[in-house]
Amino acid sequence: MEHNGRYIIVDVVESLLYYEYIPNGNLGKYIFDKASKPEWKTCFEIIKGICQGLRFLHKAMDGHRPIVHLDLQPSNILLDHNMVPKISDFGLARLFGEEQTRINTINVVGKKGISAPEYLYRGEISAPV
Repeated sequence: MEHNGRYIIVDVVESLLYYEYIPNGNLGKYIFDKASKPEWKTCFEIIKGICQGLRFLHKAMDGHRPIVHLDLQPSNILLDHNMVPKISDFGLARLFGEEQTRINTINVVGKKGISAPEYLYRGEISAPV
């Protein structure tokens, strides 16, 4: 680019997020939709997939610290084209330090009906086991 007889080099850097296409929407839509009648085998595979995802997040592996989601609910579980669940919306998630066993917080966030009692009443988040 030229400006007042001087050449200026401009470097534009773009940051992009790429997301996997999730054609089956979220778990809430799937289980509460009156038109769909989920089979037990499909439900079991979804439950198993969610548990595997939580285990992956909670287990400190390869130098990564454990992650606690804090807002796990049907609308935050997305289902891909094979009905494989994907945990989403990590806006409230917390990282644990390597030796840390609990975190205390003043502001309790997330859904009250599906949060752990120690978190609701004392703002205490326990390390995943």
